[in-house]
Amino acid sequence: ETGPCGGECHSCPSVGSCPDRVVCRCLRVTEEAIISAVQTLGLRTINDIRTATEAGEGAVAATAS
Repeated sequence: ETGPCGGECHSCPSVGSCPDRVVCRCLRVTEEAIISAVQTLGLRTINDIRTATEAGEGAVAATAS
């Protein structure tokens, strides 16, 4: 269950513990979307994840941090 932060605080203890955690702020891609894509599509690489979810695809916020 997500805390009152709505996934924005990044204080959840582990991957998968906060489905609403925003992984890509520019496109609002959540942790749950990435985990689901990996599990259902069998993704194996960062490039596969980027292609399937668009997370980190050239966004300044994702590449600067």
